[in-house]
Amino acid sequence: MKNCAKAGPLVTTCFLLLYISAPVFAGDTITSRALIDRIENGNAPFILDVRTPEEFTRGHIPGAMNIPVSDLATRAQELMPFRNKEIVVYCEVGPRAHFVGMLMKQNGFSGVLDLKGHMHDWLAKGHPIYKVH
Repeated sequence: MKNCAKAGPLVTTCFLLLYISAPVFAGDTITSRALIDRIENGNAPFILDVRTPEEFTRGHIPGAMNIPVSDLATRAQELMPFRNKEIVVYCEVGPRAHFVGMLMKQNGFSGVLDLKGHMHDWLAKGHPIYKVH
């Protein structure tokens, strides 16, 4: 976030350099079943979808907010109210969410959770999605 904030249009380059040179995000995980249970019980964490707007429109986890990786530098302030709360981060299969989770941890976010299997697994298990029409 602040590490890439000055990159502006070079966020993709920053992403690649950090992703290649850093270990895979080793945060805590949450399974899709556990997340569904929490959503259904009214105890859902903040859910962050870091995919593109087009991917998000085709279908996303109910209640998720979309901040694409490419917009992270300009929209990071939107995440600040959740700095000390649980945040589930997901993308299609993992790399983008791992990158964002790593940046969040480096910037003091304490409750970052990685969705195990990401959207690919969510869909494969037939979990509900919300589509923007």
